[in-house]
Amino acid sequence: MVTLFFACEKTRTIQAFPDRFAGVGIELEKEGQYAKVIRVIPASPAEEVGIRVNDLIIAVDNVNIANLSLAEVVDRIRGIPKTTVILTIESSKDKTINVLAVKRRRSILTEQGYIFEE
Repeated sequence: MVTLFFACEKTRTIQAFPDRFAGVGIELEKEGQYAKVIRVIPASPAEEVGIRVNDLIIAVDNVNIANLSLAEVVDRIRGIPKTTVILTIESSKDKTINVLAVKRRRSILTEQGYIFEE
């Protein structure tokens, strides 16, 4: 069990993902050919690089995702902790295309929400 401390209060771990799993801290849904970001978890690697709600993921590791299912996109984004995934994003703000290197980190769900290991 992992014990974490927030504001001097002991926090009980609810769920930890397996050691082999790491992500970037986003929730997605399929929109047309691409994956739309519907949630960015606070303090996640995705938030740190500037990914926002309603951004569209159009490629993962330089592979266009137009013909992939949502499950296949998620599988490509997830990976070994501390490795990097390259996400090509169409910004919801100004429709620019950005290529972002995002470091995968293991997350733990606590009573206070998700936290990401370094």
